[in-house]
Amino acid sequence: MDDMDRETFVALEKVIKVLLGDRTLLPDGRLTIETLAKMANHHFFDSGHERYGIIMRQGHCIRAYFEMNSLQPRTMMHRLYRSFNTVPFDKESKRYLDTEDNYLESFRTKEYRK
Repeated sequence: MDDMDRETFVALEKVIKVLLGDRTLLPDGRLTIETLAKMANHHFFDSGHERYGIIMRQGHCIRAYFEMNSLQPRTMMHRLYRSFNTVPFDKESKRYLDTEDNYLESFRTKEYRK
């Protein structure tokens, strides 16, 4: 629960439990950080919060967490793996994890003048 408040952690824990119980709720059938981030981005957890046993505000908290960490997927993945260390996550795609490296590299190469 490194950078996540308690309410968001509990809500995400409920969501993950539901998804593990019914993988047909996962768009690609795989439980990855990328899939959770995409589902949060597409409002699965706030608009369809009842399905996951959470309230709308908790769904908003989950979406906000993923939005705030979207440019650092590798860092977020490690944090979530530590926080949910008993969850059998599927392997992340290299393309998704490379997003962080690409962002950091573009940030480093920008020239700041004035």
